[in-house]
Amino acid sequence: MRGKGENAVVCLKGFVYLARGKGKSWLGFTHDPGLDLTILQREGYETVVSLTPTLPIGVALYVLQELRGLSGLQKRSLFNQSLLQAERLWKKTLQTLSWGLPLVDLEDDSTGSSKTANDNNGNGKISSRRFESKNIDEELTYWSHQAAQILQSMQELPDSFRQRYALHIYGPVRSKTVESELVTGLVDLRVLAETLEGRILYMGEIEKALTERWRRERLSYPTGNLEDMMHLLALVGAVEVFPSLIMEGKDKGRCLRCGQNKQIAVSSCVRCGREKCYYCDGCLSMGESRLCRPLYALAGDEGWIEQWQEKVEPWFKSSATSSAISSATFSTTSSTTSTATSSSSASSILEGKEWHGQEFRESRKKNHRSWPLLSFPLTEAQEEASDDLLKWLDGEKNKEALVWAACGAGKTEVSFAAIAQLLEAGGRVLFAVPRRDVVLELEPRIQKAFPGVSVVTLYGSSPRKYDQAQLVIATTHQVIRFYRAFDLVVLDEVDAFPYQGSEMLYHAVMRSKKKEGSIVFMTATPDHVMKKKVKEKKLSLVTIPARHHGYPVPEPQMILEKEWRWNREQLIFPDKLLNFLHRTVEGDLSQVFIFVPSIFLAQRVGESLKEATKGPPFNDFKGSWVEYSHSRDPQREAKRQAFSQQLFPFFVTTSIMERGITVPRANVVVLFAENERIYDERTLIQMAGRAGRSTERPYGDVWFVGTRLTASMKEAERSIVWLNEEARKKGYLHGSTERIRPLA
Repeated sequence: MRGKGENAVVCLKGFVYLARGKGKSWLGFTHDPGLDLTILQREGYETVVSLTPTLPIGVALYVLQELRGLSGLQKRSLFNQSLLQAERLWKKTLQTLSWGLPLVDLEDDSTGSSKTANDNNGNGKISSRRFESKNIDEELTYWSHQAAQILQSMQELPDSFRQRYALHIYGPVRSKTVESELVTGLVDLRVLAETLEGRILYMGEIEKALTERWRRERLSYPTGNLEDMMHLLALVGAVEVFPSLIMEGKDKGRCLRCGQNKQIAVSSCVRCGREKCYYCDGCLSMGESRLCRPLYALAGDEGWIEQWQEKVEPWFKSSATSSAISSATFSTTSSTTSTATSSSSASSILEGKEWHGQEFRESRKKNHRSWPLLSFPLTEAQEEASDDLLKWLDGEKNKEALVWAACGAGKTEVSFAAIAQLLEAGGRVLFAVPRRDVVLELEPRIQKAFPGVSVVTLYGSSPRKYDQAQLVIATTHQVIRFYRAFDLVVLDEVDAFPYQGSEMLYHAVMRSKKKEGSIVFMTATPDHVMKKKVKEKKLSLVTIPARHHGYPVPEPQMILEKEWRWNREQLIFPDKLLNFLHRTVEGDLSQVFIFVPSIFLAQRVGESLKEATKGPPFNDFKGSWVEYSHSRDPQREAKRQAFSQQLFPFFVTTSIMERGITVPRANVVVLFAENERIYDERTLIQMAGRAGRSTERPYGDVWFVGTRLTASMKEAERSIVWLNEEARKKGYLHGSTERIRPLA
C-alpha cells in the first residue's frame, strides 16, 4: 500500500480475467482481483480466473478488446483515437461496470450449440458462442486459448509460457480485515473523484492536484492506495482507465493521450522491466506516454459528483462491503480520527470545510443577467455576429460554428454573449488560444467582462494547473488534460501556430468538450477543410466582414517580375518598388512591412535595402531606414516595439510579424510571393491584414510581388474581396469604399 508521501507508481500491470458466477461470465482486467470481487460479488460472480500472464496495461487492454470482438458483441475499439466514443461495456439501470464485458448467460442456451463464422481470411470468428453448464471448463479453455493466440500474434507471450501457463483462480474475500484494506472510505473516494472530474491525468498529476487542494483548502489527503481507489471507481463506472499508449497490432501503437500513431517509438523501460516498451514521441514534452502507464479520466458530463449517492454509494452498500466501508479510517483535519460512517454521515465529516472546487460549484448557481460587461460598444457587424452566435447556440443542429472575421475586425468579444448564456445556465466554458502571450492578454479582459465568475488561466508555467473553474482560459497545449469538461469551447486563432496542423492539439480540444457540448472556431483565415464543411452545412457560418472604422480591408495588388536580379549578395530592387517605398514614407508618412519567406532572405534583403536607401531617391533622409528580423534574432522583440513606436519606416521580416503587431499607418509588401511552400492563402491574408487597421489611416496598400501568380495569391485576394463584398451588402462600410491604388 502506498501512502501520500511516496512517489507515484507510473507503471500499471495486471491480467485479463474471466469472472464466473451461476449461469454467467464476465471478461475484465485487474491488477488486484480482490478489488474486482468486492464489486462483482454483488452481481453474483463468485470466482475470478486469470486468462493471461501479468501484462502492461496497454497490452492487456488490447487483448481484452480483441476478446470483446470474439464475444459476438459489436466489434469497435473501446480505446479509439478520439476517446470521445468510449462507452461503458455493460449497464444496469443507473449503475455500471465498465472494466469488462458480460458473456452470454449459460442458462439461456437451450441448444448448447456453438455458432461460428469465418472472416475473409479464414480465421475463426465467433458471432455467438455458448458453453454447456455441464462442461464449464470448455469455456475456460476457449477463452484462455484465444488470449494466448492473441499474445502470440503480437509476440507478447513470454517464452516460459509458450507451451502452457497457470490460470490462477481467486475466490471471494470473506475477511473483514482484508476487506477494510481493499475498500477505502467514501469521503476519500469522493474527494478523489471530484478532483479528477472533467480531467484525464496521470497518477503523478492526480497527486499534484490533490496536494494543491490540500495546501489551499486544508482538507484531508486520501489515506488509501490511489491505484486501488481508482480501480474501485472504474469498477462502478465513474472513472475510465486507459493505457496512455495502446497496441493496435504487432509493432503498431497509438497514443491515447494525443491521438496520433505516427510518432510511436520503442525503448527499454526501467518501470515495467520490458526490453520493448512503446512510447509516444509526439507529446513527450507534456509527460511520458508509455504502454505501461495508465491514464485516469472522469467525464464531466455524466453527473457522477452531483448524483454520488445514487450512482456510486449503492455499490458499496452490499453485505460484502458494508462492514469494510463502515470501518474505514478517515483523516478529516490535521489529526486522524477513526469514524464509522454511512452515506449520510460521510458528508457531515466535511461540515464546515469546502470541497475541492466548492467555490467553482457555487459560482455555477449564480445568475448574472448583466454579463458580459464590455468597456466599449460593439460595432454593427460585431453585434450582428454576436446575435447570430446566440441563435446558433439556441437552435442549430450543428454543434460546431465558424466565426470568419476580417483581419482586425475584432472577433474575441463577439463570443462573449454566447459565453454569458452558458455561464448563466451553470455551464462551463473553455476559451483556448495557441499562445501564452494571448492567454495573459485575455485574462483581465475576460475577468472584467464576467465579474463573479471563477476564472483560471493555464499555460506552461502557470502556478494553478488543477483548479476547478467555471471559465478556463488556456493554451491549446494545456487542454490536453481535460476530458469532456466543457459545455462550450471557444477556440480563437484556429489558424495559428502551434494549433494549426497539430493532430495532438486538435484531438485535445475536441476531447475537452462534453458529448453534447458546442465548439466555436474563430479565425480570419479558415482553411479549405472548414470552407468545405460550411458548404456541406456541417459547420455553421458567422461572419464579421468589416473592421470597426467601416472601411474595406485593403485588397492586394499582384506585381509580377520576370525574375529576381542579384548583384553578388545584394538584391537589385525594381525601380517601381523603390519609388513606392520612398513615396510611402515621404508622401503618406507611413511605414512598410516587407515580408520575405526565409531567414536567409531576411538578412540578404535587409542588408540590400540598407544599401539601396543610401542612394536616390532616399538620400535626403537622416537616420536608420531599415531593420530586419526573424525567429533566430535575439533582438526581435525590441525591434517589434521600435517599429510599433514608429522609430524606423521599413521592417524586413519573416512571417513572425504576421500577427500581434499593429502600427497606425502601414503598407505591406510581400516579396518572393511565388514561394507557395511558405506563402499559403492564410499566411498571405494575415500579412495583408497589417494594412489599414487604424482609424487614423483606415486604408493602405498591399503588394504581392513575385515571378508568377500562384493559386495561394489568387485565393487570398478572393477571400479578402469576398469579405469586403459581404460588408458592402450588409451596409457596414460607412467610410469611403474606394481602394487607394499603389503609388506609381
